[in-house]
Amino acid sequence: MAVLNREQTERIAALAKLDVSGESDSFIDDINDMLEIMSKLSTLVLPDNIDICGIDSDELVNTYREDEANESRVLSRELVLANAPEVEAGCISVPK
Repeated sequence: MAVLNREQTERIAALAKLDVSGESDSFIDDINDMLEIMSKLSTLVLPDNIDICGIDSDELVNTYREDEANESRVLSRELVLANAPEVEAGCISVPK
């Protein structure tokens, strides 16, 4: 496992635009703890085909649905404009 020193962690903090001036020792420990966890995760041996929630990943081809424009079923435009405090040119008028 790679352990980061003070200079490396201060560089990471600077890149992330984090001010860790008062807690740099704690930040170094936190970063090293995260690296240790990630190294443990990278050693996991997983099967090629993982069953997630009962879905066979080999069966997933395209999980996206087609984007279709539909009429609004909640409120009509007229009903919304009727409840608006001020209407101008068919739209709700708001202060600048």
